Amino acid sequence: MNEEVKGTPCKLAIGTINNIVAIATILDDSNDGLNVKVLVDLLTGGDCSIPIPVKGKIETLNQALGNIVEWSRRLVYVIHNKEEHSTPKDVLYSLNYTNVNGTIKILYGHVVKSIKGVDMVRIPMNELIFGKNKFIYLDREDLIHYCS
Repeated sequence: MNEEVKGTPCKLAIGTINNIVAIATILDDSNDGLNVKVLVDLLTGGDCSIPIPVKGKIETLNQALGNIVEWSRRLVYVIHNKEEHSTPKDVLYSLNYTNVNGTIKILYGHVVKSIKGVDMVRIPMNELIFGKNKFIYLDREDLIHYCS
């Protein structure tokens, strides 16, 4: 990996590269060391210890969600195309995703930082929920109130 992958989505594994537990964004890979700095965006596995804990602060996968941590380079899989990247459908219906507090934290950050000047948020709903594909609309202020 090198400078060109900064900001690139990746998958994080624990133990072996086939044991994917999170989706993240590479933030710093400027050195040739054994580790890469990543922002943990989404958990796809259960809670467990992370490979490089921050003693007393970030020691588990749930604690790493929404935070910047170092991850062993051999356990980082760079996502090169859109098909490999997690989609909203994966996030909404994943049976493995259990950290609701982390999800609310990410939603709050997105609502506050990314959708300023927007009154309503349109959210697509899969046909498995209402029997057909449809959209629901949520007020931005209601989302902020819910998340706080």
